[in-house]
Order: sequence, then structure tokens, then C-alpha cells
Amino acid sequence: MYLIKRLKTLIKETLWKFNINISLKNSKIEIKKEKYNFKPHEIYSHLIPPAELNYNYNSSYINYKKNFLEAPFKTYFPKILDYQKKYYQINNKNFFLDLGCGYGPMAIAYLNYIKSNNDKNTNFKYLGVDINQDAIIWLKKKYEDEDNFEFLFHESGIEKDYLQSKEKNIQTLKDSDASEVDYKISSLDKFDIQWSWSLFTHLTPKSCDKILNLISNSTEMNSLQFNSWLILDDESKFALKCGLTNRLLPYDMGEYLTRSKENPLTATCYKESFILDVYKKNNLKIIDIVKGNWRGTNNYEKSLNQDLIISQRV
Repeated sequence: MYLIKRLKTLIKETLWKFNINISLKNSKIEIKKEKYNFKPHEIYSHLIPPAELNYNYNSSYINYKKNFLEAPFKTYFPKILDYQKKYYQINNKNFFLDLGCGYGPMAIAYLNYIKSNNDKNTNFKYLGVDINQDAIIWLKKKYEDEDNFEFLFHESGIEKDYLQSKEKNIQTLKDSDASEVDYKISSLDKFDIQWSWSLFTHLTPKSCDKILNLISNSTEMNSLQFNSWLILDDESKFALKCGLTNRLLPYDMGEYLTRSKENPLTATCYKESFILDVYKKNNLKIIDIVKGNWRGTNNYEKSLNQDLIISQRV
């Protein structure tokens, strides 16, 4: 009896993958083609850049489109919605600030969020900022018919951009004057959500301070910020010492550790004390830290490859 039950479940789950629903009613088997189980990368394939354009992609090209949206749709945006519900209720306005937007995976997730809330009387707006001009040009063209979306290019010296400098074998700076994050964002707009992924893991200390100050001045009171870091705390120190982490960070640059003395901005793992101080200085209260799987221990969230700091504007 148990094996028959399991076999029925297996058949049903297999058919579900092909959008086929099977049910047994009044001793009759009903098979119906359903309109569910589509993949985000299939629905929004026109907004995913070709792999050869995506300078920041370094995973499998076989599942490129799926991987492009996997984390934003299954992890990042659901987590944003979860914290919103607990700490900051969205009413008649929802402005989303995406710093270091790249080719816009979170822009697609936000577009899907708008479409899923088209029954609400809410004013939506998305602003994506990046130092890669090709990405911003491509995004502006793709979203030209979406009135809610804006993209801003910020020019930065190559010695402050770890990706371009790596390609051209140019050393990045250990520290900077933070001009590379002096984004010209209108002071008239106050954002309700701010997001960045893999931005603070490639910034100098002065840039971390400046961009947190910009975030503080550009967001509503009590609004939420989601930013990924590599955090050097007691646990990650322990993991680094015994080689559990998925990267080596042998060079101490003062406020952070890095894996390359010649190109320190390839990975900046900031010391916990620096992070706590710079957040406090800029009126951003840390309400949670979700540890990433880069640590190599079992005390992390599997779907995050960096640590995620959730803060609130106070």
C-alpha cells in the first residue's frame, strides 16, 4: 500500500514538471494541462543579456539564463519581502535603489514585483546605478518602454574597478578618495528599499563610508537596506585559519583582508568592528546579518555566497 502511494506521488510530481495536473475524482482519472510552473528566465528572457556581454558572469554557460535569475527570484527578493513585512510596510509608494546593478537581475525581479501588485494604488520606481557604461546603455534600451525604470551610469577610474583592471593587468588601489561611488542621485527621491550585491566586497574603506552616507541620505526613515559583505568576525576568522572558507584572504590591508596584494579590490573582507562603526556613523541600524556559504561552516544560509547585512534607516 505504501509503495503504491509513493508511486502515485512520483507520477504526479513528474507530470507537474511538465505543467500537467492529474487527479482522481469519482473513480475517474482527469488529466489537465495547467498554466503554472513556468520559469522566470523563460518569461523574462528578453531582459537577460547575452552571456558574452555579461562581464561579471563566471559560472556555467549551459544554464546561464536560469542562473541569471535563480537567486534574485528564489532568494533575494523573497527575503526583501519577508523583512518588509516585519519592519517596513509599503503603502502608496515603493522606490527601489539598486547600487551596482550590473545587467539588472534585480531590475527583472522588481518588474515582476510590480506586475504582481498591479491591483494596488502604489507609485513604483526603480533606479539602477553602475560604473559599466555598456551595461547601462543596454539596460536603457531594454527598458525604454517601462516608465518606472531609470538607469544611471557613473564614470570611475579603471584603477578603482577590480574587473576592468584585472582584464588589463592594472593594479587597483588599496584605498581611494571615494569618487568612484559619488553617484549623482537626485535628493528629491527617497527610496524605500536599497539593494546591492557584491558591491561592498570590492570597495575601499572610504568608498564604503561614502556610499553608506549616500544610502542614508537617499532613503526614507525606517526604510530597509540589503547589502552583501564578506565579514571578518570570530567565526570567519576560525574558518579562514583552518582553510574551511572557499577563498584565501592572506593580506591584511588595515580595515579589510584581501586575496591579492596587487589587486586588493578583487575581494575585500571587512573586519566586523569597521562595519559596525561605519553603519552607526551613517545612521543605519543593523537589524540582522545572514551568514553566507563562503565561510565553509554549517552555520550559514545555503543560497547566499556572501554575508547579507539588513539595516534600517534611523
